[in-house]
Amino acid sequence: DMGGELPLDEIQKIKHEVADGTRLGPRFVAAGPLVDGPYPSLPQISRVVTNAEDARTTVEDLQLRGADFIKVYNRVPRDAYFAIADESKKLGIPFAGHVPLSISAREASDAGQKSIEHLFNVMFACSGREDELMREKARMLASYSSTERMKLRRDYLNGVLDSYDPQKAAALFALFARNGTWQVPTLIQRRAFAEPDYNITKDPRLEYIQKSQRWRWDPQYDPRIRGRSPEDQEIERRFYEMDRAMIPGMLRAGVRFLAGTDSPDPYALPGFGLHDELVQLVDAGLTPMQALQSATRNAAEYLGLQNTLGTVTPGKFADLVLLDADPLADIHNTRRIEAVIVSGKYLPHENLQKLLDDAAAVASKN
Repeated sequence: DMGGELPLDEIQKIKHEVADGTRLGPRFVAAGPLVDGPYPSLPQISRVVTNAEDARTTVEDLQLRGADFIKVYNRVPRDAYFAIADESKKLGIPFAGHVPLSISAREASDAGQKSIEHLFNVMFACSGREDELMREKARMLASYSSTERMKLRRDYLNGVLDSYDPQKAAALFALFARNGTWQVPTLIQRRAFAEPDYNITKDPRLEYIQKSQRWRWDPQYDPRIRGRSPEDQEIERRFYEMDRAMIPGMLRAGVRFLAGTDSPDPYALPGFGLHDELVQLVDAGLTPMQALQSATRNAAEYLGLQNTLGTVTPGKFADLVLLDADPLADIHNTRRIEAVIVSGKYLPHENLQKLLDDAAAVASKN
C-alpha cells in the first residue's frame, strides 16, 4: 500500500488481526502517509518536509510508528530528498515512490530509491536536453501565474517528447538494472488519463465501489481531465505511448517490473484492476509469464519475502489462486478464478461470490 488515510496504528492493528487469523485479509506492506514538500498534492494524506532536517526527523518518526517503507512524492525539495535517502539507508528502511520534480530519475536510482511508480520522470531523464529542460521545469514550479505555469509546463513537456535520445535511454535503463531500481508502470492508470473512457460509468464492476464515490470514475467530472485542451490531450497521449514503448528496452536491459494499479484512484477498480494491469503489461511487451511474475515472485523478492512467499514451493505460505484456464496461453485467464487459498484456508467459488455480494450490498448503502 503506497499511502493513504488509514493511520499507521490502525494499519498495525489490521496486520496483527490478519496474521493471527481473526480477520480474513491479505498480507500487506504499507507506507502510511506520503512524504511530500510544501504545497503537497494530497495534503490530507501527506507529511510535509521543507528541508533536510525535517526529512530526517520524518523518516525516523515514520519508522518508529510502524511504516514498512517511506513513500516519496512530487514536491519533496532537493535537499530533503537526499536526506530521506541517506536517513533511510542509515535506518535500514526502503524508500520508493514518485521521482520528485526537483530530482532526475538517474539521481533517484543512484540515491537508492527502490522503485519508481508510473515511470514517473523516466522519460525526462532520456532527453538530450535534460539539463536545459530541468531549468525550464524549475521556472515553471517557481511561477505564481497559473497561465504562465501552464504555458511553461506545455513547453517543457513538449521539449521532453521531442528530444528523446535512444542512447541516453539505453544508458539509463542499464543504470536501473545495475542499481536494482524497479519499475511499476501502472499502465491502466496511465491509459485512463491519456485516453479517457467515458463508457467506464457503465462498467458493472462499479457496483463494488461506494455509491457516493462512483462519480469519481466519470472522466467528465475529473478536474484532471475535464476542460483539457487539445494540446494538453495530445501531450498526455504521446507520453503514454512513449512510456509504453520504453518497456521492451528496459526488459532487454534487465530492469525488473512489478504490477501496480494506483487503486483506488479512479479508473483502477480495487482487485479487478490488477487483472486489467496484467493484460496491459503483456500488451506492452511482457510475456504472460513475466506479467504473472510481476505480481507474484517479483513482488515477494522486492519485499524481501521470497523465502516465504511468491512461488508455489513446499514450506512457503499457502497463498494461492486456482484458475480453470491457463494464463500462459491467455493472460485474460487470470480472471477465471475457481478458488482462492489464503494461509491454507480454502475459499471455493461460492465463498468468493458471497464476498462480492456482501461488498456490493455495503457499497450500495454508502
